[in-house]
Amino acid sequence: MENPFNLLEERLKTIEALLIEIKVKMSSKADQTFAISSERLIGDKALATYLGCTPLTVIKLRKSAQIPYYWYGSRYYYKSDEIDASLKVSERRFGERRGR
Repeated sequence: MENPFNLLEERLKTIEALLIEIKVKMSSKADQTFAISSERLIGDKALATYLGCTPLTVIKLRKSAQIPYYWYGSRYYYKSDEIDASLKVSERRFGERRGR
């Protein structure tokens, strides 16, 4: 009969190896997430802070389809790089309409 402590030690070594493997995979995913942080979704209040306006202004921009948004459940989310691009395009478009 095999010593139960040896069996436990083998299993613990296997578990330890698996945990180290998971840790390595998670750290590589964290690096990828950090690299694409500009694609992180932000909410109404965070976007208002980013733009320097009120959350009501963000809601008005969303309802008038001047900014792109994502809807999940009962909340709206935005990507800051898409917001920057859409507001630059709309600035140019409105300037051209006024004859500037």
